[in-house]
Amino acid sequence: MMWHVATFVIINAFLWFIDLRSGGADWAYWVTIGWGLGVAFHVSSYYIDTSGREGRKYQQFLAEEQAKESDQA
Repeated sequence: MMWHVATFVIINAFLWFIDLRSGGADWAYWVTIGWGLGVAFHVSSYYIDTSGREGRKYQQFLAEEQAKESDQA
């Protein structure tokens, strides 16, 4: 999730730089608004995960790793 936020910040900073250097055509804010809403929904769904999906994924990952370790031993 943090990769999405970092990508959003870096690419939008670059787009704003291009927009301002090209005379301020005022198009970068449309990209920032649209993409920002998508990232905001993604972040909120990550933190407001009432189904426990992330916890189940983590438990499944741990079980798979433990199975791999016991197979190797």
